[in-house]
Amino acid sequence: MTRLEYPIAVEPLPAEEGGGFLTTAPDLPGCMSDGATPEEAVSNIQDAIAAWIEVARDLGHDVPQPSRRLALRDLIEKARRSQHHPFATFSEWSGAHDERAYGGL
Repeated sequence: MTRLEYPIAVEPLPAEEGGGFLTTAPDLPGCMSDGATPEEAVSNIQDAIAAWIEVARDLGHDVPQPSRRLALRDLIEKARRSQHHPFATFSEWSGAHDERAYGGL
């Protein structure tokens, strides 16, 4: 089976909701997960995506193809492979190398 790559959204959860990070797969209605760290949330959403697809197929529903939206997962992977601090600047994550971006942070 070919693994489909779906874009995901990662957002922090407020402390009053327990903290951590929420991840969603906008192309797959209702597909979401969470984790204590962004990396854990991304790992967990991959499991949720696989389960969503399996259930949809078991029920005879079509599985939508991934959209072409930018996936934050890709940015997190770039940061993980980077030699920089995990919270690298946007220019480091995005591959933009303009030193003037964000005051050269």
